[in-house]
Formats: sequence, C-alpha cells, structure tokens
Amino acid sequence: MRPQRPVAVACLYAAAAGGARGQSTASVYLPEYGESDWAALRGSILSSNKSVTAYTIFCAEQAPSCQIAADLPFVFTEGAHTLVYTGSVPETLTADLECDLDGKTAATCTGSSSYGSGYQQGAITGPTETVWTKTFNASHVTWGVLTLTTPGPLAGTTDIDGTVVVTCEASRMPSDDGRTKGMAGTREVAKHARTGGEPGLPYL
Repeated sequence: MRPQRPVAVACLYAAAAGGARGQSTASVYLPEYGESDWAALRGSILSSNKSVTAYTIFCAEQAPSCQIAADLPFVFTEGAHTLVYTGSVPETLTADLECDLDGKTAATCTGSSSYGSGYQQGAITGPTETVWTKTFNASHVTWGVLTLTTPGPLAGTTDIDGTVVVTCEASRMPSDDGRTKGMAGTREVAKHARTGGEPGLPYL
C-alpha cells in the first residue's frame, strides 16, 4: 500500500476569484500526488490573494481512475510557503494538515486525525487519534499541473454529483506573508477521500 496522500483545505468565497479566471492551468503540490493523479482531476479557483490560492478539486469527465469519495470536500489553499487542509465530518472524522514549503524543493508536513465512535476504515477503528510529521525532500516533492475548468460550487453546498453536503463552519487563509495562521479553534468542513494510504488523514 502506498503512503497516504494528505491534502490541504480551506473553505473560501468564490466572489474573490474573478482575477484568476483567465488561467487554464495551475502548478500545485500535494504530498504523494503524481502526474497520473492530476490527469484524472480538474480544479477551479475559489479565492486568492497575493500569497495563496484556494482550489476546489473534482473528477475530470470520463476519468475512471478518479476515486474521489463523498466523505470530505477536496478543497485546499496553497502558496509558496504553505499548504493548508482542515476538514471534518461531525462526530465522525476531523483531519488537520499543514505543510511548510521550501519553494518547490522541500516540504515538512504535520497532520492529525480524530476518529469518532463507530468509525471504521481499514485498520482504523474509532474512537482514536493519530498525529504524524514527515519531511519530503526534493526527490519526493513533485509539483503537478492542475487543469482549471468552469468553477465548481462552493465547498459545503453540493457534492460533485449534485447532492447537498454539509456547510462550511469557518474559513481560514494564511496571512499575507504566506504563513498560516494558527489552527486552534478553526474547523473548515471539507469533502475529500480516496482509498489507500497512511493512517491518520483523509486518504486519496
């Protein structure tokens, strides 16, 4: 089983994204994601400032290899120095991930997950918590090309198949210097999972 590939998330407003709509692709990084993963995915820009951009990710049309499930939204914010994901399914799963990025050559990521009673996925049975930290060096930091398409719905409104999902509880963006603000007390509801991977985070 290959290592679980975590993702970063923030729930942001689409109204601020107008300046980025002309882009057709974006260079993005998620731990353990490779060329074939990005080929099966498409994205839209939800919001951006001078330091970071928030993306919502969904399956490309006619992409049988795309395995996005319906437990957590696939939304993340990223800039030159940071990658952020915080998501939860109330009383079931809460997952946090923050990565400090050294340009495009290295990343140090810390993640934690809390599983509620009755949760079961592979070897994980709730209630339990996991925490991990991992450093990725240049040979394991692969920035991919995300193809941007028509903007998708806001996270927390509808799923990729049109079904209603839970609403965002809060939003968080890194500060203008590109570094993330503190995690304490913030929870952005997200929606993204795929099979296989390292325990302790939503899996893709």
